[in-house]
Amino acid sequence: GAATRDNHPALKLMPRLMLAWPDRLSVYSHPSCGTEKTTIRFEDIAYIQLERFLADCSLIVFTRRGILNIPFHGRDEEYVGFFLAHIQQRLLAIFKLAALLSEHQAFGPEPSYKFAQIESILKVDPEEVVTRFFVSPREVVKSRPFRQEHSWTFGSEVVLTRHELYVFSDEKDGYRQPYGFRASWAPLFNIEEIGLGDTPQSIAIHLRSNCSLDVPVPTDLLGEAKNFVLFVRGQIRSCRS
Repeated sequence: GAATRDNHPALKLMPRLMLAWPDRLSVYSHPSCGTEKTTIRFEDIAYIQLERFLADCSLIVFTRRGILNIPFHGRDEEYVGFFLAHIQQRLLAIFKLAALLSEHQAFGPEPSYKFAQIESILKVDPEEVVTRFFVSPREVVKSRPFRQEHSWTFGSEVVLTRHELYVFSDEKDGYRQPYGFRASWAPLFNIEEIGLGDTPQSIAIHLRSNCSLDVPVPTDLLGEAKNFVLFVRGQIRSCRS
């Protein structure tokens, strides 16, 4: 079962059944929900996102035709994780590329404890990691009349393994959330290009189905970001040749 939202201020859990066929994903809702069956072909999936902010969680599938958002309660995360792992393995089997063979290279600072834990929760195999780029959260101080305002920018991380791409963040609704994270995942096959964006300054990862993932880059890490982009671009091209 999963959950959905309506106009009520509280989160209402609605029963849903998700089925994985050889070539597609089907989502059935209880008739009381008033929604019809949704079917997504695996070949249309650009990337999958898992959000976990305390008990408020969502599994989100991004496709060329739109977005399927399936909220669920945190207590169901284990079961959703099993299902997500099955979908990931199916996508890797359908969109298979030669594994990246480069030795590990890291760009930017070492991941913080929180982001290392995110990798562990998502079961990212350290032996499979080819490269990563990490941007740590930063405190921002703004001077106001008679006072100073303190806030934090959110942290981000890009992890490239021999078969997959992960983008992690602790941003939600434009703010850093200490208790939660967002994890985006895509098979290497779905990466069409990677480069640097100007406004805002970021690493821009372009995926199939006109989807993209952006990771903000502070000015002092721009040089590392450029090296990271060149390295990843070369790795992607090598596995396609």
